[in-house]
Amino acid sequence: MSLAVISPRALVLKFRDVSLRDKVWNGKKNLKGTGITLSEFLTKDRHELFLEARRRFGITKCWTRGGTIYILGNDGTRHRINTKTDLNSFASSADTQIPLPTAMSPKTVKDSKPLTSRSKRVNKK
Repeated sequence: MSLAVISPRALVLKFRDVSLRDKVWNGKKNLKGTGITLSEFLTKDRHELFLEARRRFGITKCWTRGGTIYILGNDGTRHRINTKTDLNSFASSADTQIPLPTAMSPKTVKDSKPLTSRSKRVNKK
């Protein structure tokens, strides 16, 4: 008998009340280290642009807010990115190729590996 590891499914939430949505979104920093993440639902084009920005500038320097992608420059200024042209024109010395973890790549989820390493479960007979 083999035991399958079941991963939790993603939840998609839509809020009627904008202030409640903002409270939840602003409280996500309290979830650090819990294994729970919150992320915006982006269109396919924006999601791909966001992944490209994170690959170029790093995960900690890119974020989204209200469907808009932002990049933090070396001088501490925020830059709004709406198109691939905006991303390409954003010249920075931080524009280096930073590999994303496999789970962040636009490939299928079943091909990706978990970000954390775990010991394998051993079935005792």
